[in-house]
Amino acid sequence: MKKHFSKMMLAATVAAAFVACHDNDDDKVKFDTIDYSVDLGLTSGTRWAKMNVGAKNPWDYGDYFAWGETKSKDTYDWSNYLHMAPGGTDWQSINKYQNDDHLPSDFNKGTFIGDGKTTLEAADDAAAANWGGDWTIPTIADFAELLGKCKTDWTDNYNNTGESGLVVSGNGNSIFLPTAGFYNGGNFPDSMGRYWSATLGHATYYAQTLYFFNSNPAIDYCDRCDGNTVRPVCPKNGSTQGHDAVDLGLPSGKLWATCNVGANTPAESGGFFAWGETTAKTDTFDFYWPKYKHVADTRDDVSAINKYQIADDYFGIWYNSEYSGDNKTTLEPNDDAAQANWGGNWTMPTEDQMWELINECYWVWTTDYNGTNVCGYIVYKIKNKADKGVKVYAFETPSDNYSLTDTHIFLPAAGEYHPALHWDSGLGFYWGKSHEDNFTRSADEIGFSNSDVGMMGSYRCCGSSVRPVYKP
Repeated sequence: MKKHFSKMMLAATVAAAFVACHDNDDDKVKFDTIDYSVDLGLTSGTRWAKMNVGAKNPWDYGDYFAWGETKSKDTYDWSNYLHMAPGGTDWQSINKYQNDDHLPSDFNKGTFIGDGKTTLEAADDAAAANWGGDWTIPTIADFAELLGKCKTDWTDNYNNTGESGLVVSGNGNSIFLPTAGFYNGGNFPDSMGRYWSATLGHATYYAQTLYFFNSNPAIDYCDRCDGNTVRPVCPKNGSTQGHDAVDLGLPSGKLWATCNVGANTPAESGGFFAWGETTAKTDTFDFYWPKYKHVADTRDDVSAINKYQIADDYFGIWYNSEYSGDNKTTLEPNDDAAQANWGGNWTMPTEDQMWELINECYWVWTTDYNGTNVCGYIVYKIKNKADKGVKVYAFETPSDNYSLTDTHIFLPAAGEYHPALHWDSGLGFYWGKSHEDNFTRSADEIGFSNSDVGMMGSYRCCGSSVRPVYKP
């Protein structure tokens, strides 16, 4: 049953707050950057995958690919290489990714007529094709940065798995590159590691690789038709569109953003949005019905709402002798402030997702988050089942088991804009993407003070914060 509490109930706690006080392919497995990438502290911000394409864990070899191909196969030679002219049986018939290497070929008979492409396109990238998102095969520059900025150590028995390879460390983190070998015609040398880059070699017939035998990793090259392993990379934040997301261990698997829409840090308030609007507003008098987006032009009050209407007990324009509303109860993407401003898989949370945050995490009120002098709730990933849904309010003592080094998000008490009024006295209001039950004029939001946290309904024209959720 929904726990509703009114603005007046919250307002009753204001005095205390003053004292106390942010490819549409269903068959393709998607590997989210949050779960599968490692931050090695590289200057570029590039993150490296924990495992090879086709692997189930870091020490598995995974699949083998010819350069520029996205599917593994049984044999690897020029006779079955993808990027060949019909009937071609050797490298001179390569018909894509051709360098002016001055070697005689179908694309260089005295005059170079090749395409000049030297970096794999997404359609020919085994990482992008198999993992999706922002994953790609690393360029040779990525490999050079990895070797130049990280520590490499050889091991004969990685984590007692019996697998040998390189442990690459940086920023307190590490990845393991197993000695997976490679395919060359019918040969399979398995005493070395060779990983494709996305970069063509100086000659058209070969592409550049990371190669190692025992403890000597180096930039190397090999025939494009050979079968090598692939270790993907992604940019910082990857498919989260440049915004950080936190895995709070929620049953749904949804991740919560570290900041509000319009904020650059967790403690900032960010923008204030009316429900169903995607542009923030700053004037108190912009947050009332005459300025609300979803009202009919000819009328300017709550009875003129013309989108997201349900059969309630309020007779607005969605009743004309009988109910005639649109029955829309959940924001469409173009009316979702998170989706419109951040893109990707970011959205405003559903009612269930807000309840999940309330009931599955450990909430601690603070008057000074991380030295910012901003009050609000620190919402922790629980360490013990007994902590699920626990709220530590003002003047109560939190458990010593939790600190800011633990996984958490912070929800600042940013207040809310109401017609002719801005409540900012230690109160927090965060929109969801759904109607409040049974009311066209109201929508769901998380509301909190220093002594209460719950779900409530607020007039859609009001201005509240938006904290996005991310679908991996």
